[in-house]
Amino acid sequence: MGMDIYGRDPKNEEGKYFRANLWSWRPIQMLIAHTNEQYNLGFNLDGYGDNSGAGLNNQEDCDQLADAMLHVVESDKDFTDDYDTLYVNLGMWVNDNGGFSVSKEQEEKLNEQYPIGTILYTSVVASNGELVNPAWGTSRKHVLQFIEFLRNCGGFEIF
Repeated sequence: MGMDIYGRDPKNEEGKYFRANLWSWRPIQMLIAHTNEQYNLGFNLDGYGDNSGAGLNNQEDCDQLADAMLHVVESDKDFTDDYDTLYVNLGMWVNDNGGFSVSKEQEEKLNEQYPIGTILYTSVVASNGELVNPAWGTSRKHVLQFIEFLRNCGGFEIF
């Protein structure tokens, strides 16, 4: 399962299609929302979390979003290498290998320590000594690929 994002009027191959699984789309979606708010872009983001066809209608809006998102990414001193990961705690935690072996008790402790919405860039050590991270994360490289898609899509729809 994931989000298939199609360009409305692509300029080239990079603007035709972007895909993100649900685990990586949520941080991108939250970065879009943060950027929209921080830069007062005024885009309606209803439907960006589902496969309803929401999106932007034209290249001008996509360029505005791409420019602002790139500024946010480039301003983040903890997110500088292609494979740096942006994690967002949405309540579910996995071990450092991506396994769902984190107990409910451990999740509760972690969610208390790192409330829902907390952004992390590294794994953390749970009270049992296990390395864990939020289940939702995406690499800087993937975010930059989305920004490149925005620059070439002519507007987009999320399905």
